[in-house]
Amino acid sequence: LIFIFYFSMKKTFLFLMAMFSFFGMKAQSFDITYGEGDNAYTLTFEPTTETATEKECSVGIKWIKEIDPFYGDEVITGAEQPNVATPLVIPATVESNGVTYTVTSIRNNGFSSRNDNVYCTYFNSLTLPNTITSIGTYAFYKCSGLTGDLIIPNKLTEISDNCFQGCNFSNIILHCNVTSIGSRALRMDSDVALKSVTMYGQNPPTINTTAANSSFYLSTTTYLYRPKKYVDNYSTLVATTFGDRAFTAMSMPTFTAESGNSYNTYDNWTDKTVPSSSANVVIDGELIIAKTDVINVGNIGLCNNGSITIKDGGQLYHNNPFVTAKVQKSITGFQFIDEDYDNYTPETDIAWYTISSPLASDVVVTNVSGLTPSGEIYDLYRYDEENYTWHNYRQEGGFGFTTLEQGRGYLYAMQTGGNITFNGVINNSNVEYELSAKGEKLTGFNLIGNPFTHNITGSNLTVEDGMELASGYYALSFEGNWGAKLSSTGTIKPCQGILVKTNKAGTLTINKAGTLTINKTAQRSSSIDNGSLALTVSNEKYSDVAYVAFSEGMGLDKIKHQNVNIPMIYIPVENTNYAIANMSEDVATIAVNFEAMTMGEYTISAKAQDCKFNNMTLIDNMTGEKTNLLTDSYTFMATTSDSPDRFTLTLNNDNDFIYIHNNEMIINNIEGNGLVQIYDMMGRSVATYNVSGSANISMETLSEGVYIVRMTDANGVKTQKVVNN
Repeated sequence: LIFIFYFSMKKTFLFLMAMFSFFGMKAQSFDITYGEGDNAYTLTFEPTTETATEKECSVGIKWIKEIDPFYGDEVITGAEQPNVATPLVIPATVESNGVTYTVTSIRNNGFSSRNDNVYCTYFNSLTLPNTITSIGTYAFYKCSGLTGDLIIPNKLTEISDNCFQGCNFSNIILHCNVTSIGSRALRMDSDVALKSVTMYGQNPPTINTTAANSSFYLSTTTYLYRPKKYVDNYSTLVATTFGDRAFTAMSMPTFTAESGNSYNTYDNWTDKTVPSSSANVVIDGELIIAKTDVINVGNIGLCNNGSITIKDGGQLYHNNPFVTAKVQKSITGFQFIDEDYDNYTPETDIAWYTISSPLASDVVVTNVSGLTPSGEIYDLYRYDEENYTWHNYRQEGGFGFTTLEQGRGYLYAMQTGGNITFNGVINNSNVEYELSAKGEKLTGFNLIGNPFTHNITGSNLTVEDGMELASGYYALSFEGNWGAKLSSTGTIKPCQGILVKTNKAGTLTINKAGTLTINKTAQRSSSIDNGSLALTVSNEKYSDVAYVAFSEGMGLDKIKHQNVNIPMIYIPVENTNYAIANMSEDVATIAVNFEAMTMGEYTISAKAQDCKFNNMTLIDNMTGEKTNLLTDSYTFMATTSDSPDRFTLTLNNDNDFIYIHNNEMIINNIEGNGLVQIYDMMGRSVATYNVSGSANISMETLSEGVYIVRMTDANGVKTQKVVNN
């Protein structure tokens, strides 16, 4: 009995200890260091909520603490802050011990220990995430180095007392959800710092206006921007003096949707005028950016009744973060014979898309409306470069994924079609994405995505030192064609993914603004980028393209199409097949390989971009037939068993300017008005022609023999020997 009693007491004790641990123990704070060298700083994160569904934390600088030798108390003597001017970026999420926390608050005195006279003065700008719901009192007190724009996140409704007192922000932007501004909350350190305050709300927030504790410290001229539609609601604030200064009132054009949902309709604006491309605007109605609309504004704010929907094909350029919108991607569904897939061929019957998220952070797959329709057949894949594998979202086990990452592209198809809709804060900042280059097959190929609500090109993609991207990328067509695009000319649309190739692993930055500059009028011999040549093969249903880029760079390896019926054309160079091959400007002969996936008739054509040729002869190695692709396309029959090395392309040398085809002398690229003179071998003039642009001169009137043709145009005099058979 004694043993049983003892054992029961022991179990009770252990149970109580476990319960105490479960309910009483709190996750420990943790530190993360950002930056390097003199720019390094350390933030301390303290978990505030940790449930099965929510894990949140607060943030502040890491303080340096010592024991006061006189009183024995712990005092703050410094902070692990940078030693030089450094931007302060508060992250939206952080990870500790495998747990991801959302950063929702900045602690009281988070970056300012006013009792110990320790302040974070080296931070020169502040970026807040949209996850922040509260900022404590004195959080950035006397952080006098903070300048530039202070943009308040959408979820923050109150700006606490003394929150930013002693900072030196030039411009403050308050969204419509801000309802109150505390005592001294936005009193800058300098009386010349604050240039403007923007308020998007229908009514201004509650503001402390007493002389000693007023919310603002205005400069001689501090502009107050408010919605044009609600200027009367701001009259009291405009008339209020802060010390001896008052706001200089300005109004922002306000979209009201009184005559529909189009941005470009005059009657939808309070001033009955569509704003200029650089104007700051307020949206106070349902704005729909249609398929062909390209909207370019400065800052854009949503008033209490405002909303934005961007249709597939529409574009929005804007300057400020925390803009919420619905962004739609239209999907055409695929069809198959029966639900058992008995007569269904995914390699040919799927309508494929590459998609990406335009939102400002990673998004849970199920939060994208229409992406995973209940009861419908769909496929959502991400590409794993290291293992040369497509991971299906619906796949159970370790390869499943639950979120769409910023900057990453995905492969998608849906049976019935419709719109998928991304709803949230749209991205407005450069996005970094880690590229991999470990795979044994298709090494270095990564599927990335446009993270913006506007078009970008290859010029928006930059990599760190030592890395290099191929001269182009692949975009997937509806039919399943991985079509090559040159970085200098291809367009990457919102919500579109592309396949890029890198020479090594590292960080890719997808920039909001492009950086590549191309000389569009360059000749092949006068510029680093000397143009390109596009070779297109097509049949009655599909087409494919290969490029020769006359510039230095890394070529784009040829890959197979998603649809196995699409033909392939590519350029073989030193045992590698290229969709984009980089070659010297003086190359004279180019091998052109072709693979027919179905037997039938095909046509090859060529197009030169920013380069000139006098002769471009395609030789069919199987039949011996020759065609000048400058003037004609070449049509031929092919089977799936034909050898790939079917063609050779020859380019003229600089001295030849005449191409003979069908008993005609063909002269292209005549500069201005020209004169063509034909002489026999005795030097006697046989014929003279006035020409311009190009000329086709019949040789039927000439006797068989050898002739000298002399052409004079704006570029000078050229001569060439021709033979008439």
